[in-house]
Amino acid sequence: MSQNNKNFIIESFISSAYSNKGIMAIGYFLIHIKGISYGIKTDDASALACSYGTVIDRLDMKGKHIAPKELIVLPSLELAQITESALYGHIDDEQETWKLSIPRCELTKLIYKNKLIWAPDGDEAFDDGSRVFQFDIDSETVRLIGYNTTDDHKIDEDKLSDLIINSDEYYSILEEWAAKFYKEWENSEKEE
Repeated sequence: MSQNNKNFIIESFISSAYSNKGIMAIGYFLIHIKGISYGIKTDDASALACSYGTVIDRLDMKGKHIAPKELIVLPSLELAQITESALYGHIDDEQETWKLSIPRCELTKLIYKNKLIWAPDGDEAFDDGSRVFQFDIDSETVRLIGYNTTDDHKIDEDKLSDLIINSDEYYSILEEWAAKFYKEWENSEKEE
């Protein structure tokens, strides 16, 4: 199952469904941004309840995934480096371009509070080093930044994507995917 506008696609697959809502299903959940895939595509990549719950959270916070303007106007590589450093501390200080007026610890708190990080979502779906961030720029525009980190915690520039999308279109894709996923789970034969 996938929902898309060609530059933004949510793809998921249920290989086994469970009556336990804490698991819901086993399968995979992928986010595609401009043709680059984030997540692990195997039939048993993850329990999907977390990915579903994260999409619902994004919908509940529509318009509230806000970051400082000085951050969201940065070029994609610099934005990826700053978010990676703020959350994971993997970028060397001498390589880091930290020009923001907001201190790193405050930025980290803001990223979590405003749920700017979409992936990883707390489950195994993104254990491949995938990262996806969402910024509600204004009431009409969402910016998605996706990237993968290498084994030595560097940004893989070949897996870096940056998409500006209409807010209504973006949230309707999330809403449609959530509804279809839930219906598919509800109608699946479930294991205990």
